Amino acid sequence: MKRVLLTLCSLALLTPAFAASVEDLSYSTNDGDTITIRDCNENASGDLIIPATINGKKVTSIGMFAFSYCSSLTSVTIPKGVTTIGGWAFVGCSSLTSVTIPEGVTEIGLYAFSGCSGLTSVTIPEGVTSIGYGAFEDCTSLTSVTIPEGVTEIGSYAFRGCSGLTSITLPEGVTSIGDDAFSGCSNLTSVTIPEGVTSIGDYAFRDCSSLTSVTIPEGVTEIGLYAFSGCTSLTSVTIPEGVTEIGYGAFSYCSSLTSVTIPSSVTSIGRGTFVGCSRLTSVTIPEGLTEIGECVFAGCSSLTSVTLPKGVTKIGEGAFWGCSSLTSVTIPSSVTEIGRGAFERCTAMKEMIFKGPPPNVEPLSEEEKLFLEHNGVLNPRTLLATKGYYLPEHAKAWEKVLGGETGEWNNLQMEPLGGAMLE
Repeated sequence: MKRVLLTLCSLALLTPAFAASVEDLSYSTNDGDTITIRDCNENASGDLIIPATINGKKVTSIGMFAFSYCSSLTSVTIPKGVTTIGGWAFVGCSSLTSVTIPEGVTEIGLYAFSGCSGLTSVTIPEGVTSIGYGAFEDCTSLTSVTIPEGVTEIGSYAFRGCSGLTSITLPEGVTSIGDDAFSGCSNLTSVTIPEGVTSIGDYAFRDCSSLTSVTIPEGVTEIGLYAFSGCTSLTSVTIPEGVTEIGYGAFSYCSSLTSVTIPSSVTSIGRGTFVGCSRLTSVTIPEGLTEIGECVFAGCSSLTSVTLPKGVTKIGEGAFWGCSSLTSVTIPSSVTEIGRGAFERCTAMKEMIFKGPPPNVEPLSEEEKLFLEHNGVLNPRTLLATKGYYLPEHAKAWEKVLGGETGEWNNLQMEPLGGAMLE
Protein backbone atom coordinates (compact mmCIF):
# COMPACT_ATOMS: atom_id res chain seq x y z
CA MET A 1 0.00 0.00 0.00
CA LYS A 2 2.87 2.38 0.84
CA ARG A 3 4.41 1.71 -2.59
CA VAL A 4 1.13 2.63 -4.30
CA LEU A 5 0.91 5.87 -2.29
CA LEU A 6 4.52 6.77 -3.12
CA THR A 7 3.91 6.11 -6.82
CA LEU A 8 0.80 8.29 -6.80
CA CYS A 9 2.69 11.10 -5.03
CA SER A 10 5.51 10.88 -7.59
CA LEU A 11 3.05 11.13 -10.47
CA ALA A 12 1.42 14.12 -8.83
CA LEU A 13 4.78 15.87 -8.60
CA LEU A 14 5.56 15.15 -12.24
CA THR A 15 2.18 16.39 -13.49
CA PRO A 16 2.04 20.21 -13.84
CA ALA A 17 -0.41 21.82 -11.50
CA PHE A 18 -1.48 24.26 -14.22
CA ALA A 19 -1.27 22.40 -17.53
CA ALA A 20 -1.95 24.95 -20.26
CA SER A 21 -5.47 24.99 -21.70
CA VAL A 22 -7.98 27.39 -23.21
CA GLU A 23 -9.26 28.11 -19.69
CA ASP A 24 -5.97 29.89 -18.99
CA LEU A 25 -6.66 32.48 -21.69
CA SER A 26 -8.30 35.86 -21.36
CA TYR A 27 -9.62 37.47 -24.53
CA SER A 28 -11.72 40.26 -25.95
CA THR A 29 -14.15 40.49 -28.83
CA ASN A 30 -13.40 42.87 -31.70
CA ASP A 31 -16.52 44.49 -33.20
CA GLY A 32 -18.48 41.40 -32.29
CA ASP A 33 -16.84 39.23 -34.94
CA THR A 34 -13.27 38.28 -33.98
CA ILE A 35 -11.19 37.47 -30.91
CA THR A 36 -7.92 38.90 -29.59
CA ILE A 37 -6.06 36.89 -26.96
CA ARG A 38 -5.23 39.37 -24.20
CA ASP A 39 -3.70 37.41 -21.33
CA CYS A 40 -2.72 34.00 -20.04
CA ASN A 41 -2.40 32.55 -16.56
CA GLU A 42 1.32 32.98 -15.89
CA ASN A 43 1.36 29.63 -14.06
CA ALA A 44 0.22 27.73 -17.16
CA SER A 45 2.80 25.17 -18.22
CA GLY A 46 3.62 22.68 -20.94
CA ASP A 47 2.18 22.77 -24.44
CA LEU A 48 -0.53 25.21 -25.41
CA ILE A 49 -2.65 25.00 -28.54
CA ILE A 50 -4.54 28.24 -29.04
CA PRO A 51 -7.94 27.39 -30.55
CA ALA A 52 -8.91 28.75 -33.98
CA THR A 53 -12.30 29.82 -32.61
CA ILE A 54 -13.70 30.72 -29.22
CA ASN A 55 -17.47 30.75 -28.78
CA GLY A 56 -17.81 30.49 -32.54
CA LYS A 57 -15.66 33.58 -33.22
CA LYS A 58 -12.31 33.45 -35.05
CA VAL A 59 -9.11 34.20 -33.17
CA THR A 60 -7.30 36.77 -35.34
CA SER A 61 -4.68 38.39 -33.13
CA ILE A 62 -2.38 37.87 -30.15
CA GLY A 63 -2.44 41.04 -28.10
CA MET A 64 0.42 42.96 -26.52
CA PHE A 65 1.95 41.19 -23.48
CA ALA A 66 -0.58 38.33 -23.89
CA PHE A 67 1.83 35.58 -22.81
CA SER A 68 4.56 37.73 -21.29
CA TYR A 69 6.66 35.94 -18.67
CA CYS A 70 4.69 32.68 -18.87
CA SER A 71 7.98 31.05 -18.02
CA SER A 72 6.67 27.47 -17.81
CA LEU A 73 5.15 27.27 -21.28
CA THR A 74 7.22 24.92 -23.47
CA SER A 75 5.44 25.19 -26.82
CA VAL A 76 2.71 27.29 -28.38
CA THR A 77 0.74 26.61 -31.54
CA ILE A 78 -0.87 29.72 -33.00
CA PRO A 79 -3.89 28.89 -35.21
CA LYS A 80 -4.47 29.77 -38.85
CA GLY A 81 -6.46 32.95 -39.06
CA VAL A 82 -4.19 34.94 -36.76
CA THR A 83 -2.68 37.88 -38.66
CA THR A 84 -1.00 39.88 -35.91
CA ILE A 85 1.32 39.00 -33.03
CA GLY A 86 1.47 42.04 -30.79
CA GLY A 87 4.45 43.66 -29.13
CA TRP A 88 5.98 41.79 -26.19
CA ALA A 89 3.43 38.98 -26.77
CA PHE A 90 5.79 36.20 -25.61
CA VAL A 91 8.53 38.23 -23.94
CA GLY A 92 10.32 36.34 -21.18
CA CYS A 93 8.84 32.90 -21.98
CA SER A 94 12.15 31.36 -21.02
CA SER A 95 11.06 27.70 -21.28
CA LEU A 96 9.46 28.06 -24.70
CA THR A 97 11.34 25.74 -27.09
CA SER A 98 9.07 25.85 -30.13
CA VAL A 99 6.42 28.09 -31.57
CA THR A 100 4.32 27.55 -34.68
CA ILE A 101 3.56 30.79 -36.52
CA PRO A 102 0.94 30.15 -39.22
CA GLU A 103 0.71 31.38 -42.78
CA GLY A 104 -1.39 34.53 -42.75
CA VAL A 105 0.55 36.33 -40.02
CA THR A 106 1.71 39.63 -41.51
CA GLU A 107 3.06 41.40 -38.44
CA ILE A 108 5.39 40.35 -35.63
CA GLY A 109 5.45 43.16 -33.10
CA LEU A 110 8.18 44.81 -31.07
CA TYR A 111 10.07 42.41 -28.78
CA ALA A 112 7.41 39.77 -29.49
CA PHE A 113 9.69 36.83 -28.55
CA SER A 114 12.43 38.72 -26.74
CA GLY A 115 14.06 36.74 -23.95
CA CYS A 116 12.68 33.37 -25.09
CA SER A 117 16.01 31.84 -24.14
CA GLY A 118 14.94 28.23 -24.77
CA LEU A 119 13.65 28.80 -28.32
CA THR A 120 15.84 26.80 -30.72
CA SER A 121 14.32 27.44 -34.14
CA VAL A 122 11.67 29.55 -35.77
CA THR A 123 10.09 29.70 -39.21
CA ILE A 124 8.67 33.07 -40.14
CA PRO A 125 5.76 32.70 -42.60
CA GLU A 126 5.58 34.17 -46.10
CA GLY A 127 3.13 36.95 -45.29
CA VAL A 128 5.51 38.78 -42.93
CA THR A 129 7.16 41.83 -44.53
CA SER A 130 9.11 43.22 -41.60
CA ILE A 131 10.64 41.81 -38.44
CA GLY A 132 10.04 44.30 -35.69
CA TYR A 133 12.36 45.91 -33.17
CA GLY A 134 13.81 43.32 -30.83
CA ALA A 135 11.46 40.60 -32.10
CA PHE A 136 13.86 37.76 -31.18
CA GLU A 137 16.34 39.63 -29.01
CA ASP A 138 18.24 37.47 -26.49
CA CYS A 139 16.86 34.19 -27.81
CA THR A 140 20.17 32.68 -26.79
CA SER A 141 19.38 29.09 -27.84
CA LEU A 142 18.14 30.05 -31.30
CA THR A 143 20.30 28.23 -33.86
CA SER A 144 18.12 28.41 -36.95
CA VAL A 145 15.89 31.08 -38.47
CA THR A 146 14.03 30.89 -41.77
CA ILE A 147 13.21 34.34 -43.13
CA PRO A 148 10.79 34.43 -46.08
CA GLU A 149 11.27 36.23 -49.39
CA GLY A 150 8.64 38.86 -48.62
CA VAL A 151 10.61 40.42 -45.76
CA THR A 152 12.03 43.81 -46.74
CA GLU A 153 13.31 45.07 -43.39
CA ILE A 154 15.22 43.55 -40.50
CA GLY A 155 14.29 45.82 -37.61
CA SER A 156 16.66 47.24 -35.04
CA TYR A 157 17.66 44.75 -32.31
CA ALA A 158 15.72 42.01 -34.16
CA PHE A 159 18.23 39.24 -33.33
CA ARG A 160 20.52 41.03 -30.92
CA GLY A 161 22.16 38.68 -28.43
CA CYS A 162 21.13 35.48 -30.25
CA SER A 163 24.42 33.90 -29.28
CA GLY A 164 23.49 30.42 -30.59
CA LEU A 165 22.83 31.61 -34.14
CA THR A 166 25.59 30.29 -36.45
CA SER A 167 24.48 31.45 -39.90
CA ILE A 168 21.83 33.64 -41.43
CA THR A 169 20.65 34.08 -45.01
CA LEU A 170 18.70 37.24 -45.69
CA PRO A 171 16.26 37.04 -48.61
CA GLU A 172 16.67 39.10 -51.76
CA GLY A 173 13.86 41.50 -50.87
CA VAL A 174 15.60 42.90 -47.79
CA THR A 175 16.64 46.52 -48.32
CA SER A 176 17.77 47.58 -44.85
CA ILE A 177 19.40 46.04 -41.80
CA GLY A 178 18.49 47.97 -38.69
CA ASP A 179 20.63 49.22 -35.81
CA ASP A 180 21.96 46.41 -33.59
CA ALA A 181 20.05 43.86 -35.69
CA PHE A 182 22.57 41.06 -35.12
CA SER A 183 24.89 42.56 -32.51
CA GLY A 184 26.20 40.10 -29.97
CA CYS A 185 25.52 37.04 -32.15
CA SER A 186 28.83 35.68 -30.97
CA ASN A 187 28.63 32.32 -32.79
CA LEU A 188 27.55 33.74 -36.14
CA THR A 189 30.19 32.59 -38.65
CA SER A 190 28.60 33.66 -41.91
CA VAL A 191 25.97 36.02 -43.18
CA THR A 192 24.64 36.52 -46.69
CA ILE A 193 23.65 40.12 -47.34
CA PRO A 194 21.48 40.39 -50.50
CA GLU A 195 22.02 42.80 -53.38
CA GLY A 196 18.97 44.91 -52.52
CA VAL A 197 20.37 46.15 -49.20
CA THR A 198 21.23 49.86 -49.31
CA SER A 199 22.11 50.54 -45.68
CA ILE A 200 23.67 48.67 -42.79
CA GLY A 201 22.62 50.18 -39.49
CA ASP A 202 24.67 51.33 -36.52
CA TYR A 203 26.08 48.42 -34.48
CA ALA A 204 24.36 45.98 -36.89
CA PHE A 205 26.96 43.18 -36.46
CA ARG A 206 28.89 44.49 -33.47
CA ASP A 207 30.63 41.79 -31.40
CA CYS A 208 29.87 39.00 -33.85
CA SER A 209 33.17 37.57 -32.73
CA SER A 210 33.02 34.38 -34.85
CA LEU A 211 32.26 36.12 -38.15
CA THR A 212 35.21 35.44 -40.47
CA SER A 213 34.28 37.22 -43.69
CA VAL A 214 31.60 39.48 -45.04
CA THR A 215 30.77 40.69 -48.54
CA ILE A 216 28.87 43.94 -48.64
CA PRO A 217 26.76 44.20 -51.83
CA GLU A 218 27.05 46.87 -54.50
CA GLY A 219 23.87 48.72 -53.53
CA VAL A 220 25.05 49.69 -50.05
CA THR A 221 25.87 53.39 -49.74
CA GLU A 222 26.29 53.68 -45.98
CA ILE A 223 27.92 51.53 -43.32
CA GLY A 224 26.71 52.63 -39.92
CA LEU A 225 28.53 53.51 -36.71
CA TYR A 226 30.38 50.54 -35.18
CA ALA A 227 28.59 48.26 -37.67
CA PHE A 228 31.24 45.51 -37.46
CA SER A 229 33.09 46.65 -34.35
CA GLY A 230 34.51 43.82 -32.25
CA CYS A 231 34.26 41.20 -35.00
CA THR A 232 37.53 39.76 -33.80
CA SER A 233 37.61 36.80 -36.25
CA LEU A 234 36.94 38.91 -39.34
CA THR A 235 39.91 38.45 -41.69
CA SER A 236 38.56 40.05 -44.84
CA VAL A 237 35.88 42.48 -45.87
CA THR A 238 34.83 43.67 -49.30
CA ILE A 239 33.57 47.25 -49.38
CA PRO A 240 31.94 47.96 -52.75
CA GLU A 241 32.05 50.99 -55.00
CA GLY A 242 29.05 53.11 -54.15
CA VAL A 243 29.70 53.32 -50.42
CA THR A 244 30.14 57.00 -49.66
CA GLU A 245 30.29 56.94 -45.88
CA ILE A 246 31.91 54.60 -43.39
CA GLY A 247 30.64 55.42 -39.91
CA TYR A 248 32.55 56.02 -36.71
CA GLY A 249 34.25 52.86 -35.44
CA ALA A 250 32.70 50.73 -38.20
CA PHE A 251 35.51 48.13 -38.15
CA SER A 252 37.12 49.04 -34.84
CA TYR A 253 38.82 46.22 -32.93
CA CYS A 254 38.54 43.75 -35.81
CA SER A 255 41.81 42.36 -34.58
CA SER A 256 42.16 39.65 -37.28
CA LEU A 257 41.62 41.98 -40.25
CA THR A 258 44.83 42.04 -42.31
CA SER A 259 43.99 44.24 -45.29
CA VAL A 260 41.27 46.52 -46.50
CA THR A 261 40.56 48.39 -49.72
CA ILE A 262 38.48 51.52 -49.37
CA PRO A 263 36.59 52.24 -52.63
CA SER A 264 36.96 55.48 -54.57
CA SER A 265 33.37 56.47 -53.82
CA VAL A 266 34.19 57.02 -50.13
CA THR A 267 34.71 60.70 -49.31
CA SER A 268 35.01 60.49 -45.53
CA ILE A 269 36.08 57.91 -42.97
CA GLY A 270 34.58 58.40 -39.53
CA ARG A 271 36.35 58.66 -36.22
CA GLY A 272 38.09 55.46 -35.12
CA THR A 273 36.94 53.42 -38.12
CA PHE A 274 39.83 50.95 -37.92
CA VAL A 275 41.07 51.66 -34.40
CA GLY A 276 42.57 48.59 -32.74
CA CYS A 277 42.87 46.54 -35.95
CA SER A 278 46.17 45.22 -34.67
CA ARG A 279 46.87 42.83 -37.59
CA LEU A 280 46.10 45.28 -40.36
CA THR A 281 49.24 45.39 -42.51
CA SER A 282 48.02 47.26 -45.57
CA VAL A 283 45.31 49.70 -46.47
CA THR A 284 44.42 51.20 -49.84
CA ILE A 285 43.06 54.72 -49.52
CA PRO A 286 41.24 56.11 -52.59
CA GLU A 287 41.89 59.34 -54.48
CA GLY A 288 38.50 60.84 -53.63
CA LEU A 289 39.05 60.84 -49.89
CA THR A 290 39.38 64.34 -48.46
CA GLU A 291 39.74 63.68 -44.74
CA ILE A 292 41.33 61.09 -42.48
CA GLY A 293 39.23 61.29 -39.33
CA GLU A 294 40.35 61.28 -35.71
CA CYS A 295 41.97 58.04 -34.52
CA VAL A 296 41.00 56.24 -37.76
CA PHE A 297 44.02 53.90 -37.70
CA ALA A 298 45.03 54.33 -34.04
CA GLY A 299 46.46 51.15 -32.59
CA CYS A 300 46.99 49.47 -35.97
CA SER A 301 50.28 48.15 -34.67
CA SER A 302 51.08 45.98 -37.74
CA LEU A 303 50.66 48.75 -40.33
CA THR A 304 54.06 49.38 -41.93
CA SER A 305 53.50 52.07 -44.55
CA VAL A 306 50.84 54.51 -45.69
CA THR A 307 50.52 56.63 -48.82
CA LEU A 308 47.84 59.25 -48.59
CA PRO A 309 46.30 60.24 -51.94
CA LYS A 310 46.17 63.67 -53.49
CA GLY A 311 43.09 65.49 -52.35
CA VAL A 312 43.37 64.71 -48.64
CA THR A 313 43.25 68.05 -46.82
CA LYS A 314 43.08 66.98 -43.20
CA ILE A 315 44.63 64.30 -41.01
CA GLY A 316 42.70 64.20 -37.75
CA GLU A 317 43.94 64.03 -34.18
CA GLY A 318 45.52 60.69 -33.31
CA ALA A 319 44.86 59.36 -36.82
CA PHE A 320 47.85 56.99 -36.71
CA TRP A 321 48.46 57.03 -32.97
CA GLY A 322 50.26 53.92 -31.73
CA CYS A 323 51.04 52.52 -35.18
CA SER A 324 54.23 51.10 -33.75
CA SER A 325 55.32 49.29 -36.95
CA LEU A 326 54.76 52.26 -39.24
CA THR A 327 58.07 53.10 -40.89
CA SER A 328 57.04 55.28 -43.83
CA VAL A 329 54.37 57.88 -44.53
CA THR A 330 53.87 60.01 -47.63
CA ILE A 331 51.73 63.11 -47.12
CA PRO A 332 50.45 64.96 -50.22
CA SER A 333 50.77 68.69 -50.75
CA SER A 334 46.97 69.07 -50.49
CA VAL A 335 47.10 68.52 -46.71
CA THR A 336 46.51 71.77 -44.86
CA GLU A 337 45.84 70.46 -41.36
CA ILE A 338 47.35 67.73 -39.21
CA GLY A 339 45.79 67.18 -35.80
CA ARG A 340 47.49 66.73 -32.46
CA GLY A 341 49.24 63.43 -31.96
CA ALA A 342 48.46 62.27 -35.49
CA PHE A 343 51.64 60.17 -35.53
CA GLU A 344 52.30 59.93 -31.81
CA ARG A 345 53.94 56.69 -30.62
CA CYS A 346 54.91 55.68 -34.14
CA THR A 347 58.17 54.48 -32.66
CA ALA A 348 59.46 52.66 -35.76
CA MET A 349 59.12 55.68 -38.07
CA LYS A 350 62.08 55.94 -40.48
CA GLU A 351 60.74 58.11 -43.27
CA MET A 352 58.14 60.84 -43.58
CA ILE A 353 57.76 62.55 -46.94
CA PHE A 354 55.72 65.69 -47.01
CA LYS A 355 55.12 66.95 -50.55
CA GLY A 356 54.40 70.58 -49.94
CA PRO A 357 54.77 73.52 -47.56
CA PRO A 358 53.98 72.99 -43.89
CA PRO A 359 50.24 72.74 -43.27
CA ASN A 360 48.48 75.13 -40.95
CA VAL A 361 48.69 74.20 -37.30
CA GLU A 362 47.12 75.65 -34.22
CA PRO A 363 49.67 77.91 -32.47
CA LEU A 364 51.21 76.58 -29.30
CA SER A 365 49.85 78.03 -26.10
CA GLU A 366 52.25 79.74 -23.68
CA GLU A 367 51.90 76.79 -21.34
CA GLU A 368 52.88 74.37 -24.12
CA LYS A 369 55.85 76.54 -25.12
CA LEU A 370 57.12 76.51 -21.54
CA PHE A 371 56.67 72.75 -21.43
CA LEU A 372 58.68 72.30 -24.63
CA GLU A 373 61.41 74.63 -23.45
CA HIS A 374 61.64 72.76 -20.19
CA ASN A 375 61.86 69.37 -21.95
CA GLY A 376 64.03 70.53 -24.85
CA VAL A 377 62.47 72.35 -27.76
CA LEU A 378 64.53 70.33 -30.25
CA ASN A 379 62.84 67.07 -29.25
CA PRO A 380 60.73 66.03 -32.25
CA ARG A 381 58.99 63.32 -30.23
CA THR A 382 57.61 65.94 -27.89
CA LEU A 383 56.56 68.13 -30.79
CA LEU A 384 54.93 65.19 -32.51
CA ALA A 385 52.91 64.35 -29.44
CA THR A 386 51.50 67.85 -29.17
CA LYS A 387 51.07 69.56 -32.51
CA GLY A 388 52.27 67.38 -35.37
CA TYR A 389 55.61 67.02 -37.11
CA TYR A 390 56.52 67.94 -40.68
CA LEU A 391 59.51 67.44 -42.97
CA PRO A 392 60.12 68.92 -46.42
CA GLU A 393 60.23 66.61 -49.42
CA HIS A 394 64.03 66.50 -49.63
CA ALA A 395 64.35 65.27 -46.02
CA LYS A 396 63.29 61.75 -46.96
CA ALA A 397 65.35 59.56 -44.69
CA TRP A 398 65.41 59.95 -40.94
CA GLU A 399 68.04 57.25 -40.48
CA LYS A 400 70.94 59.69 -40.96
CA VAL A 401 69.86 61.75 -38.00
CA LEU A 402 68.48 59.12 -35.65
CA GLY A 403 71.58 58.76 -33.52
CA GLY A 404 72.24 55.06 -34.03
CA GLU A 405 69.65 52.32 -34.08
CA THR A 406 67.89 53.28 -30.88
CA GLY A 407 64.83 54.69 -32.60
CA GLU A 408 65.15 57.87 -30.57
CA TRP A 409 64.57 61.12 -32.44
CA ASN A 410 66.32 63.53 -30.12
CA ASN A 411 69.27 64.11 -32.51
CA LEU A 412 67.11 65.24 -35.42
CA GLN A 413 68.08 68.74 -36.54
CA MET A 414 65.22 71.19 -36.90
CA GLU A 415 64.88 73.16 -40.13
CA PRO A 416 63.39 76.66 -40.46
CA LEU A 417 60.30 77.44 -42.60
CA GLY A 418 59.30 74.45 -44.65
CA GLY A 419 60.87 72.12 -42.18
CA ALA A 420 59.90 70.88 -38.76
CA MET A 421 60.04 74.07 -36.70
CA LEU A 422 56.76 75.01 -35.03
CA GLU A 423 56.13 78.62 -34.10
